[in-house]
Amino acid sequence: MFKRIYILLLLTGFFACKKEEQATNTVAIVTPLITRLARTAVQAGDTLRIYGQSLAQKDCITEVFIHDRSCQVLNSTSDSLIVVVGTQTLSGVVKVTVSAGQQFQSANGPLIAVNGTPVLQKFWPLYGMPGDTISLVTAHFSTSYNDNEIYLLGQRLKIVQNNGIDSIWVEVPAAMGAGPFSWQTFHGPIFQTPDTFTLRQKSYPATTVIGWTHQDPAFTYVDTLLRGFDALATNKEYLQKAFDTTLLYVQSSSRTYTIFLPANGFYYGQQTSLAAYLGKVKEKSYLYYQPLLTAVIPGRKLSFGQLQDGDIFKTAATQDVAFPGGDPNLFNQVQIVKENGRTYAFVVGIDGGTAPRVEILRSHMVGNACIMETNGELGSLPM
Repeated sequence: MFKRIYILLLLTGFFACKKEEQATNTVAIVTPLITRLARTAVQAGDTLRIYGQSLAQKDCITEVFIHDRSCQVLNSTSDSLIVVVGTQTLSGVVKVTVSAGQQFQSANGPLIAVNGTPVLQKFWPLYGMPGDTISLVTAHFSTSYNDNEIYLLGQRLKIVQNNGIDSIWVEVPAAMGAGPFSWQTFHGPIFQTPDTFTLRQKSYPATTVIGWTHQDPAFTYVDTLLRGFDALATNKEYLQKAFDTTLLYVQSSSRTYTIFLPANGFYYGQQTSLAAYLGKVKEKSYLYYQPLLTAVIPGRKLSFGQLQDGDIFKTAATQDVAFPGGDPNLFNQVQIVKENGRTYAFVVGIDGGTAPRVEILRSHMVGNACIMETNGELGSLPM
């Protein structure tokens, strides 16, 4: 009997000690309070500072949620928290939870707007030289230049302009090759475009125009035309002399001349693929070869900076080259117009008629020749 009483006393003492130990380990959690947010709108990957009271407490874990999606806590003190907004977070209430074991206290703060994931939808043009400005069509980027980081071939790009809505302009870096644009905002996740941007060089190791167009990614369409005449052209007997005359220029490293050539951007702007372009050449070859001859100014190696308003030049498109028995003294001409800081060229026919003008974008020196890069086909007029 005495032994049984002794055991009961021991058990009673044990459970009493256990309860005392549990009471000692219980943490008194003060209900946190959110007083304000540093910003009213954020973005995935953005950092947000939360102000309040009892936000971080001894022996407790602090968690932050926006629309019930957790945020990464970077720094915590009793009166402020710095968190990173998680990806795919929606706009909603900011919630802070302080917990210790099974105990917790929570506080709801104000609503915060979470903008969508930053997207670079497209860029224009698709190629460029160091120093050129490229237009990026964007969504959900920050209005602050410093919050946006845009890269190409591992180099962070200089942001020239940001309209804060849907467009950002960046400067092409000094680099070589091709690659996608990548970007991040607020040091968040890094994204990448599916399409690549091609960097052009200011010069190529070429001594002929056709050698240049074959290396410069901005002249893919023209280069294919110059190299593919025999495979593409119909009515060759009609076009052969005009085209052969053009080839005498573009394949020569000794002839002195200037030639006006449209860059790929012209065809991209018309949404004409290279395959569609070649199909048009096969169907109506006569529309493509005389204009090339009209684009040649024999005996003059001009430069972009040298062109003056009102300049007019005789072209290689003489009537005797275009037609058997034609008059060599009848020819198309190219006239220069300067307007609002831009330089244009247009064809003048033998009767004084004119073709629509094209803008001259820049010039390239190739041996004894000069390529005037344009934003459209110079065209030709009947002779």
